Amino acid sequence: MEILAPAGSPEALRAAVRCGADAVYLGGPAFNARRNAANFDETSLARAVAYCRDRNVKVYLTLNTLVRDRELPAVCALIETACKLGIDALIVQDLGVAKLARACAPEMPLHASTQMSVQTAAGAALLAERGFSRLVLPRELSKKELLAIAASAPLELELFVHGALCVSVSGQCLLSAVLGRRSGNRGLCAQPCRLPFAQGTQHHALSLKDLSLIESLPELEKLGIRSLKIEGRMKRPEYVAAAVCACKKAQRGETDPLLTEQLRKVFSRSGFTRGYYEGQLGQNLFGLRQKEDVTAAREVLPALASLYQDESPRLRMEALPSARAALPFRPIEFKTTCFAPAEAAPVFHARFASAEQVPDTLSPLARCVLPLDTPAAVFSQMRKRGLETALEIPRGIFGAEREILSRLKVLKDNGVRLAAAGTLDGLALAKQADLSVSAGFGMNVCNSRSLSLLEELGATDALLSCELMLPQIADLGGTLPRGLFAYGRIPLMLLRNCPSPVPCAACKEKPFLTDRKGVRFPLICNGGQRELLNSRSLYLADRLGDVRNVSYLLLYFTTETKRECGEILRAYQEGRAPEGAFTRGLYYRGVE
Repeated sequence: MEILAPAGSPEALRAAVRCGADAVYLGGPAFNARRNAANFDETSLARAVAYCRDRNVKVYLTLNTLVRDRELPAVCALIETACKLGIDALIVQDLGVAKLARACAPEMPLHASTQMSVQTAAGAALLAERGFSRLVLPRELSKKELLAIAASAPLELELFVHGALCVSVSGQCLLSAVLGRRSGNRGLCAQPCRLPFAQGTQHHALSLKDLSLIESLPELEKLGIRSLKIEGRMKRPEYVAAAVCACKKAQRGETDPLLTEQLRKVFSRSGFTRGYYEGQLGQNLFGLRQKEDVTAAREVLPALASLYQDESPRLRMEALPSARAALPFRPIEFKTTCFAPAEAAPVFHARFASAEQVPDTLSPLARCVLPLDTPAAVFSQMRKRGLETALEIPRGIFGAEREILSRLKVLKDNGVRLAAAGTLDGLALAKQADLSVSAGFGMNVCNSRSLSLLEELGATDALLSCELMLPQIADLGGTLPRGLFAYGRIPLMLLRNCPSPVPCAACKEKPFLTDRKGVRFPLICNGGQRELLNSRSLYLADRLGDVRNVSYLLLYFTTETKRECGEILRAYQEGRAPEGAFTRGLYYRGVE
């Protein structure tokens, strides 16, 4: 198995290589998920690649952020640089970046970032069909779920084995963007989840302990994991050295209690957890970096620095392979043709969290989206009322792939023809069930090439990212019909581990989290997934004249009553001004 180490700086890169890493991942001057790391400009990137190539170490470049149309030429230039330098693979999140890379550098290996949120064998197969050679798996999967994916995955699998855990599924978090305009999807997460968020007796209900699966490396090899990834491009070189050395020893079947303790001291949050991997959820996963953790780190830094002071030859010089030849690069022409929707005003679509919310009058609606567990008879009733109906596939599947596919087929046999999918997993399962697919919330569509790729995958339409500003939406090209999240509490996080200390059986009230300012954020449970919602609803009924270049407006109902849903429908039909607390989201202020 490959040991893949983080290189957030030249010194961290040297620490990783000298301690025996087989590969490193690093960021260029832009478009990487750790924009606040030291990273590498074109000159230092060339030096880094040469340093690794001389030592038989692979280099993977992180292009793992969402990008906008006007940024695509700069992304293309960075891909050209990667080709010239002989980078071994690109790690990507954005569907449009993947499409661009495949067009301009068809021989460049592509690795699907964990930010793509792909967590099923069906999703992995879809990635392989689109030319990906590796999938970085979500950190929320259990050993049993990993085995199910590995049993049939037609591409390499990479897994995080040590480092920080986000409480939200990667790629499905808007908390930092919505609260502070610093987008995690664009590499500038401010980590608000580490601040106080209270729920009952839990006062840091969004801060998880760090992960460590190093003692399970032999087991992971049997599961079929190809690459062992260490998180930490924002961490010190001493941390990188300790983690790589610990992985190397574990691979050899060696135990080193001193190194294990040093690894805990150099960085942890109240110790480590194996909860997701072992299928054990609950309060034991939560942890906070305390003062004693910081103090402990100072004690071990000199000893860990000595791990990479001297360099041992990895191979005899005559055995070193020649530098990889630069890949041919194909120039791409960028056109700015805008989408041309029908001259009619955008139609309304509504998504309901439950069938009980659906009001008696649905006159302004063209489409009604209901949960997957809604009885087939309810979909039939909606169709009799003249509405197009769609079922919503959960974004968090977490091992329920077979059950979801079975349910899709049942609804298909009962007349449902359309599925709303917020991830590539959902899209792949819908296609397996022979359903049409609408790319829904969670797909993170930010540019024209993403729209084009979704159209190639068979999507009938796509919901645009809430992180785009209205002028950026107006500039989007492509031919796929697209929609705007026009009303509702934006889902800020998709959670597998519930922040509430109250057991599910005893949780009878609608829970919420309270931040340090006393603001309440609703927490809703939907089967095996939880969602943290924004404290206020996005409202645009009186600003619809500002919206351009969209085919439909999505009204996204979550905590509203049946009566409130009806009132909102009428308000949007009439263009009323808002009442009470509300937000305009990021459409006017944008994100960094």
